[in-house]
Amino acid sequence: MAKLEAEIAELRAGFEAAGRAHHESVAALRQQVRDLAEAAGRAGMAVLPLLGERVLVVGDDSHKVDYRRTVEDLGGTFSF
Repeated sequence: MAKLEAEIAELRAGFEAAGRAHHESVAALRQQVRDLAEAAGRAGMAVLPLLGERVLVVGDDSHKVDYRRTVEDLGGTFSF
């Protein structure tokens, strides 16, 4: 029983670490998008590359909020 509990604890820790890494990666990518959008705006280019586009995500409910925020930040319409 102790071996099973230790394995479960190890899996939980790995899952939590993966979740943190994912959120950090999303935050870094969102910052990169903001930086690129600013540069594009200064160059007179379109700042919202997904303007008028609809993005459909099927599945992966755990990242739905991140996907919605990213798509909408880029001017798109998000559907799940």
